[in-house]
Amino acid sequence: ERYGLLGRAYFDGRGLREGAYYVGDFWIREACERFLREGYECVPDSASPIWGRSFPMEDAVVYMGWYQDRVEGPFLSKDFRYRTGAVASHIHSSSAVSLRTGTDYWAGPLLARGAAFTWGAVSEPFLSFVPHMDMFATRFCSGMPFADSVYMSLPALSWQVTVVGDPLFNPFRYSLDEQIRNLEQDGKPDVEWAHVRKINLLVREGRFNTALNYCREKMEASGSLVLREKLGDLYARNELFEDAGRQYEKVIEIATTPETAVRVGARWILILRLMGQPERAKNLE
Repeated sequence: ERYGLLGRAYFDGRGLREGAYYVGDFWIREACERFLREGYECVPDSASPIWGRSFPMEDAVVYMGWYQDRVEGPFLSKDFRYRTGAVASHIHSSSAVSLRTGTDYWAGPLLARGAAFTWGAVSEPFLSFVPHMDMFATRFCSGMPFADSVYMSLPALSWQVTVVGDPLFNPFRYSLDEQIRNLEQDGKPDVEWAHVRKINLLVREGRFNTALNYCREKMEASGSLVLREKLGDLYARNELFEDAGRQYEKVIEIATTPETAVRVGARWILILRLMGQPERAKNLE
């Protein structure tokens, strides 16, 4: 709680725009927007299949998705691990039939891969009666403890839904500035993720140049790859594509994981193609 949730937030929808199940996608999109409002790096997806096993999903501290009957995708990678305090849940009628499995259903595998908080169904509750993810995100990000946030997201109490995690956990107990101060005082390199939140909030407030200077200053002081990638994103957002590319290429050069190199490389390749430079893009491939 002194440090907050540090990492990326992933939201895997199905791309539904109508029909009886549309509400599930609505919850996930709204939950994503709520975490964006807290400055998190959010990775949304609206394609019907769940992310593939090779998807570069790293530094995950929040995950919300649906609708596969058992764990799939990047969670099956032998190197996948959630960050400290991670909140993760996947909507399915049997997502929590067993908490003591690392391969079947969802709740058990998410916990086995380091998630600290989850919820799921032990039997068919129907979609309307699972925790509403948008309501959970709203309450949780507003500073309510985990148990209260899940409780308030339930439209009815029943035996079908089970919840796992410290009921009093409240990572939004302290303000972001307080968390940054705590991280810096304790010498925690993970402060880079709190800095990213600060940068994103400055951008949302329309203070782009302040955000750019803050990011550049913190990156130069720490050498953080996370902040270097963020600096590239800020340059790209301001259409300074060559400046962005220099940052991206440096990240790719010294990346410590394949996921980082793939994620940043894919972004730079896309920008190069949009700039009409297919040869440079092909060289990166």
